[in-house]
Amino acid sequence: MNPSVDVCIIGGGLGGLATAAFLQQQGKKVVLLEQQSRPGGRVRSTQLDAQTVLEHGPLGWLDKEPAVLDLCDLIGQVPIPAEPVQKERRLWKQGKIYALPKGPGSFLATPVMPLRSRLRLLMEPFIRRRPEPFGEESVADFARRRFGAGVADNFFAAMVSGIYGGDAHQLSVQAAFPLMAGWERDHGSCVAGALPHMRRLKREVQSGQRRPTSRNLMTVEGGMAGLTDGMAQYLGESFRTGQDVAQLRRVGKKWFVLDSSGSTLAGASQIVAATPSAVTAGLLREEAPHLAQVGAAQVVAPLAVVHFLVRQEEIGGDIQSFGFLALRNQGLRALGVQYASSIFPGQTARGLVQLRVLMGGVHDPDLLALPDQAIVAEAWEPLVEPLQICGEAVHTEVTGLPQAIPQYDLGHLARRVEFEQVAARLGGLHLGGDALHGVGVTAVLARAQATARSLA
Repeated sequence: MNPSVDVCIIGGGLGGLATAAFLQQQGKKVVLLEQQSRPGGRVRSTQLDAQTVLEHGPLGWLDKEPAVLDLCDLIGQVPIPAEPVQKERRLWKQGKIYALPKGPGSFLATPVMPLRSRLRLLMEPFIRRRPEPFGEESVADFARRRFGAGVADNFFAAMVSGIYGGDAHQLSVQAAFPLMAGWERDHGSCVAGALPHMRRLKREVQSGQRRPTSRNLMTVEGGMAGLTDGMAQYLGESFRTGQDVAQLRRVGKKWFVLDSSGSTLAGASQIVAATPSAVTAGLLREEAPHLAQVGAAQVVAPLAVVHFLVRQEEIGGDIQSFGFLALRNQGLRALGVQYASSIFPGQTARGLVQLRVLMGGVHDPDLLALPDQAIVAEAWEPLVEPLQICGEAVHTEVTGLPQAIPQYDLGHLARRVEFEQVAARLGGLHLGGDALHGVGVTAVLARAQATARSLA
């Protein structure tokens, strides 16, 4: 079967599914081709029992972009907000768990760093912006320059570890945190830029130009797979799994999708490649052979998600928070721990506590080479004392994600330009997913909706 459609989407992860669903909503004839036997890519939820959901990918999404709410409406899913404890964030440092500040007052009182570092933050509005040409700068250098070493080495390092599993000294602030970098570029400081940004969003909501969002963590019934399975059901026969997509060829004004034998899987006037950079480059090897080196240069951090179910009465520590991030070289191998049963209590059987330990990242690339038993030990043993655990886990599960989070390291903007120039030269080619333009559920779905609108 080799249908001719308006748009062919390659990759049935979150971004590819959402792009296809938004396009189909707008009346476009689409086909989505996915290599695996199921939808969702790194999004995967399993129902352990009638009351317990294990998330093997994203735990949820931050409700700050209307695109996700629009998608839920489209596929008939009702967002479920996390409990208020989601706002309580913590940090592992030197073997202790500290509460992270939630505002200026609590920031000045936090014991996470010395008073001089806390006072240095107050100077941010008065720090001169970098002279032009601006150029790329690492997240660590940006944070040190604008907020001081204490904030950079504690809060920014933890944030980069938690979001990207990455290294703040390697990530580009312009690529990884473009909004923050733009505030300095356009307004002279982050504080000066953040205030008009928030006022603009408020005006757009009040005028009806923007759908209101809560900035709460959200999920749906049955876990995040409810989104991806719902999109697959909405697409129906337009979503095709088990597809051996090997090459994209441009002939005249039309694209052809070929399998490894050279047979045509689909023809379309427009292509959306919602695939990792290296995969996209491989599909375009005849049209743009130089992209192979560009795509292969992008690091993708590995992750292991380790689940523990523990009897509630056997944990004496305070787990009424989102969980904690861990600074590197502080005696904890994990990147962080999420108290999943405190965040979404409806997804864990009563009487049990669900802990999600995230491990790996660019600082620990060989973790997945260990046997599951060793990974479990590395995740579990450091938690026993601080969480006052007096029993054993009643269920343990390890999910390895060798290609989990693309890194937007220094040089990423040039990489993105290379891909976009090829897309512009060839025509009818669009880049989706999280390889180039933003990681996380919210960013990926916002781009999917924008791509669909531009094609419609």
